[in-house]
Amino acid sequence: MTNAPVPHSDLLVPPLEPGVFPMEDWGAVCMTGRDLPNFLQRLSTIRFEPFDPLRVPLGALLNAKSVVLALGFFEPFGSDKTANGIRYWMPRRNLQDAMDHLEKFHFAEDFQQQVEAETSLVAVSGWTQVLPSLPRPEVGRLWSGEVGGQTVSGWEDASWPDLLWLAVPKAGREPLLNALQGQGAALHGATLFEYYRSKYALVEVGRELSERTLILETGLDHAVDSQKGC
Repeated sequence: MTNAPVPHSDLLVPPLEPGVFPMEDWGAVCMTGRDLPNFLQRLSTIRFEPFDPLRVPLGALLNAKSVVLALGFFEPFGSDKTANGIRYWMPRRNLQDAMDHLEKFHFAEDFQQQVEAETSLVAVSGWTQVLPSLPRPEVGRLWSGEVGGQTVSGWEDASWPDLLWLAVPKAGREPLLNALQGQGAALHGATLFEYYRSKYALVEVGRELSERTLILETGLDHAVDSQKGC
C-alpha cells in the first residue's frame, strides 16, 4: 500500500505568519466621471446604483457571454460621503485588457480612465497581530486612517480572512513597509502570495480563469450581486 503523495508546493511553503506583501505585481485602473456608477453597473458583476462610497467589493468585468475579463477590487476614493472615482485593483498583467474592454463600451458617458500612478497597494497577513490597536473594519467596507505614519485606505475581503489590503500614496509605500516590519511583520514574497491566493480561491484571469470561464463557475459568489439587474 502506498500513501498518496503530498503536493510538492505544500512541502515547501511554510505556514503564513503575520507579515506584509509588497504587491508589486498589482496595479489599478483609475476611473472617474459623473456617469461612472451607471457605466460600471452595466459592465460589471457589482451593483453600483445606488452608489455606496464606502463599499469595496470584489467584482468582475464580463463580456456579452458572461466570461470573466478582469477580476479585482473596486475601491472608491474621495470623501467619506461622495467618491471622486474608483480604483479597480487587479494583477498588472490584466490592466490593459480591462481598459480596452471599458473603452470598447464607452460611448457618450462622462467617463475617464488611466493607469493609477499615485497610489500603491500592499497587503498585511495576520494584520490583527501586526496592528492590534487598529479597529477591525466590517468586511468589504472602506476605512481611512494612519498606519505606520502613513495615511492609508484599507479593507478586508471575505475571500481571504485576516488579510488587510492597504492603498497608500506611492511615496509612502517604502516607509509603510519599513514601519510594518519594525512592528514585527515578516516581508513576504510574490511566490508565497501566489500559493495562498490559490489556497483561498482568489482566482486570477490568465491563471485559474481562462477566456472561456463563466463568472458563475468561479465559486466567488460574493463577487456577484445577484440582485443587480442590468
